[in-house]
Amino acid sequence: MLNNTLFTIISALTEADTTNYRLVLHPSHDIFQSHFIDNPILPGACIVQIAKELAQESCRNKVLNEGKSFLDDGKSFLITKIKNTKFLAVINPSEHSEITVIIKLTFQEDGYVAVSALFLDAGLIFAKANLVLQPTPIADITTSSAQIP
Repeated sequence: MLNNTLFTIISALTEADTTNYRLVLHPSHDIFQSHFIDNPILPGACIVQIAKELAQESCRNKVLNEGKSFLDDGKSFLITKIKNTKFLAVINPSEHSEITVIIKLTFQEDGYVAVSALFLDAGLIFAKANLVLQPTPIADITTSSAQIP
């Protein structure tokens, strides 16, 4: 998890299935120290992971008509498909210590969640990503991750 280590959520505003998150990036994080020395850039893999974590946060806050959360505490998301990603500008935490991430969720009939993510600041678009996520018990994710060679 990158939340509260690489970044911190400082605000979230939800309207229907779209949430605007304001994040502060932590330039002292090890990722920025090694990617790249003296020129910190947020890696693309971290951008995808942040989109997943924010979608997860949005789903935990999404209350269904039975009063339950869409994603309960025993589940997490597994990225099943990255439809596309576009990296349009580098995110350097020294130049952009705060960014906005807009997460739009589409709940599919098969139980999966389509996510559209937009990373921006002051009109500058850094990245766009479209993912498909599968709610999965945390124990299953841990087990499957341990089996990767």
